[in-house]
Amino acid sequence: MSGEVEAIEKWRQEFEQRLKDQDEQAQVDDQALREAGKKELEELHDKYKQAIQDNFDENKKEEEAYVNARDDTNPKNAWQRVAALVEFSSKASRSTRDTSRMRSVLLQLKQHGLPNA
Repeated sequence: MSGEVEAIEKWRQEFEQRLKDQDEQAQVDDQALREAGKKELEELHDKYKQAIQDNFDENKKEEEAYVNARDDTNPKNAWQRVAALVEFSSKASRSTRDTSRMRSVLLQLKQHGLPNA
C-alpha cells in the first residue's frame, strides 16, 4: 500500500506543478493581451484625433476659400459668382419648370457681361 500512496503523492505533486505552470502561463498571456489591447486602443485614439484634426484643417481651408470668393467685389466676377450658384445640368424632371433659357442667359452674362446701353 505504501507504493500506491507514494505514486498518488507523486502524481499529486506533478499535478499541482502543472497547475502552477498553467496559471503562470495564463497570467503571462493575459498581461500580453492587455498590453496589446492598450496599444491598439491608443493607436485607435491617435487615428481618431488625427482624423478630427484633418477634418478641421480641411473645413478651415474651405471656409477661407468661401469667404474669399464671397468677399470678392470685382465687377467682372459678379456674373461668374452668380453662375457658380446655378446648376447648369439639364437633368430636369417633368414636374419642374423649363429653365433652359435662364441658364443660357446666365452663361452669356458670365462670358460677356452686361451689354453697354
